[in-house]
Amino acid sequence: MKQSRYIFRGLTPQGKWVYGDLIKNPTINDAKIGSWDDTTVGSAYRHYEVLPETVGQWTGLHDAEGKKIWEGDVVEFVIETFGDPREIPEQQIGAVIFEDAGFWARGNRGKFQLSLGTISLKVIGNIHQPVIEAS
Repeated sequence: MKQSRYIFRGLTPQGKWVYGDLIKNPTINDAKIGSWDDTTVGSAYRHYEVLPETVGQWTGLHDAEGKKIWEGDVVEFVIETFGDPREIPEQQIGAVIFEDAGFWARGNRGKFQLSLGTISLKVIGNIHQPVIEAS
């Protein structure tokens, strides 16, 4: 059985996303992302200072286009009606959050657990940078 890896991302003060291990000092407001330069033997493991409020974990999910879905992303999604003919699937836009031991998309009708009753997930931006116009 393949073990999942916790992967984080954070935005550097220069505006670049970095991906890897979270290195956080709980006593001060400080966060770093540790990452290998590449996968070759002898490559350097570097610590990148990131803005703590931008740190987010990968949900383990991909959107409809194969893009990784991260905590802090803004996603466009449809709520499944589970075959109830009185309900029309409704398109939502929401931010991905980690709450109650799971990843959720918080939309204008509440929060919906990712992978449970949501279909057609598409990343359209994130809460730290301008949202791309939804298509």
